[in-house]
Amino acid sequence: MNISTKIILLITLSLLLTSGIISLLAVFQIRQTGRIAIEHVEILNSENIKKMEAEQIHQEKIFSQELNTRKNEYLKSQVQTAMSVLKKSYMDAADPEKLKNIFMQQLQNSVDTAYGLLESLAKDEELSLEEQQAKAIEIIKSIRYGSEHKDYFWINDMRPYMIMHPYKPELDGKGLSDYKDPNGKYLFVEFVKVCKEKGQGFVDYYWPKYDGDNPQPKLSFVRLFKPWNWIIGSGIYMEIAEDIIKSKAAESIKNLRYGPEHQDYFWINDMRPYMVMHPYKPELDGKDLADYKDPNGKRLFVEFVKTCSENGEGFVDYYWPKYGADKPQPKRSFVTLFKPWNWVIGTGLYIDDIQEIFDKRHQMLKEDTARAVEDMKQRIETIKTDMRIKINKVLLKILILTTLIIVFALYLTYIFTRKNITTPIMRVIRGLKESAQQIAAAASEIAEGSQVVAESVCTQAASVQESSSSLEQMSAMSRHTTDLTKGAEELMNLNIEKSGRSLKALMDLTIDISKIESDSDSISKIINEIDAIAFQTNLLSLNAAVEAARAGAAGTGFAVVAGEVKSLAMRTTEAADNTQDLLNQTLARVNHAAASIKGVNNDFADIIESATIMGERTQSITQASGEQARGIEQLSIAANEIDKVTQQIAANSQESAAAAEELSAQAEDMTDFVKELAAVVGFKDKK
Repeated sequence: MNISTKIILLITLSLLLTSGIISLLAVFQIRQTGRIAIEHVEILNSENIKKMEAEQIHQEKIFSQELNTRKNEYLKSQVQTAMSVLKKSYMDAADPEKLKNIFMQQLQNSVDTAYGLLESLAKDEELSLEEQQAKAIEIIKSIRYGSEHKDYFWINDMRPYMIMHPYKPELDGKGLSDYKDPNGKYLFVEFVKVCKEKGQGFVDYYWPKYDGDNPQPKLSFVRLFKPWNWIIGSGIYMEIAEDIIKSKAAESIKNLRYGPEHQDYFWINDMRPYMVMHPYKPELDGKDLADYKDPNGKRLFVEFVKTCSENGEGFVDYYWPKYGADKPQPKRSFVTLFKPWNWVIGTGLYIDDIQEIFDKRHQMLKEDTARAVEDMKQRIETIKTDMRIKINKVLLKILILTTLIIVFALYLTYIFTRKNITTPIMRVIRGLKESAQQIAAAASEIAEGSQVVAESVCTQAASVQESSSSLEQMSAMSRHTTDLTKGAEELMNLNIEKSGRSLKALMDLTIDISKIESDSDSISKIINEIDAIAFQTNLLSLNAAVEAARAGAAGTGFAVVAGEVKSLAMRTTEAADNTQDLLNQTLARVNHAAASIKGVNNDFADIIESATIMGERTQSITQASGEQARGIEQLSIAANEIDKVTQQIAANSQESAAAAEELSAQAEDMTDFVKELAAVVGFKDKK
């Protein structure tokens, strides 16, 4: 079973388990929610019933308030209607033009009556003009009319002079042209003017009332009696006119009726309180009502006055008999103050019918509430049934949706594992396999190179050992030469005798120097070969490092070894360069010594003859031999160092070979791991 199948199987099990748990939780939650919802609906039903009952009570209160408000507004509107009558009457009483219209006929009739008397007397031929006029003055002076029988007539002429005034006899016979009222009106001049222009008319002015001295507003009607050139007039005081208008206004309001049976009425009392007018209780008119009480002891008229004093208007509840009955009934009245006349005008409605209307309304609301509760219960049962059906439908949808989600998730899992897991792993497997093969090849090359390096180093080590032996011999010879030349000056006399031996020694020395030259060339070749081997080792370590980097984590150990090999190769190259430098210096000196020895051989025949020169040259040879000995010693040290480096290179080569073998083994292990991974993901390499 490959990894894709395992992943799909694992995800399938996870999805099944998850969806199962979610489905169970969803089912539980939905059922729980449904149960809670049904409980909430039932609680809501109970709360709604309580709210409906509370609403019923609230509606009853509102209905009662609205009913009272409507009654109150209705009463206010009716009182406003009556008030408009009073206001109009008051305005008429204060307006002279209105008074003219109201009292025109009355005044005109009165004046016409007196005028007729003048006409009658003027026609009496038995009397002279003076007698006619005297009799007319006497009769008219005594005439009184009006509610108080105090209204009168006066007579002035066109000059104007006073002919007769019943209440102001002191004016009789006096000129009135300059007579004016408190407002500056020349009233008698106005009488003359009106009569000249129209023959008759109205004039308003101020004049003392009857026997009084304080002028009062007055409206008079005057008419010219041309035969005698007299003006006869009579008037009405505004105060009296107002009383008349008030009486007429009260009479008008007394006749006002409203209501469904046209029996509801208005009454008027003043602020003392005295009854001004009551249509159903005329016996109260003009009586003091301060002590008048209803059955509950309320001084209702005092309350009317108090309400109007404090607020100008308002409502008062009390008991009062219905229309023509004697038994008091609950009543609510609206009263308002008409301030100009200090009247309280009011009207009321009996409120015993409100309870009857309220009971009917209560029963109706109760029946509506019962029907609404029953309807709500049926709706709740319907909601419960619908909720159960919807819950079952939701559960079925969840099951179908869960199945579809699982199938779709499996398909996506297959695509995802195919695209994002299996394919990348296959690419990795191919890369790892190729890397393992390259690492194995590189390890094989490194092992072979390490073997070659080891063999070369062994050969180089043998050559170095031979060079070292030769150098030791040369050193010994140099020391011996030095010892021989040290006593050159003492042995000058023995030079000739020992020239044969010296010649032979020189010949041997020449041979040894030639060997040194040949050995030096061999050492130089060995050093070059060591340098080449170090360069090749460096290249191999670089290749090994590259391959180790490709191998990734598996090539970490090999990378460390490759780095160490590279470090040793660099050190070997450096040591070889140093050895080459020292060897070049030694070769220079050896060549110089060889040239000198060859000169000695060539000039040996002259040694005997040139003993002195030989001594100097022997001294030079001694110095050169010392230097040569020192150089040979340094060369010997360098050779020893080369031998050590060579041995270390050999050891490193062996380690590189071992590391290469280990790297090769790891490459084989990597190949096995790659095969196992390919088997896990189901990868089959066609190569």
